[in-house]
Amino acid sequence: MRVSNMSDLKSMSVDELSPLEGSDRTAAAARADDLRTQRERIQRLNEYCNRVTTELRASLDRTHDEGS
Repeated sequence: MRVSNMSDLKSMSVDELSPLEGSDRTAAAARADDLRTQRERIQRLNEYCNRVTTELRASLDRTHDEGS
């Protein structure tokens, strides 16, 4: 479908805008879910790494202060 101007685009439904049909749409939705899950896992891992880094730096600072 050809869109001639922005108002045509705004009046179209998501189904009209999407070139995916049937199983392609299902596969794309499943992939999007997988990517969301992966992003959440990476965010949790990043938070964990930040906490560990903070704890290690604090421990090194304490060790340095005790050695001075």
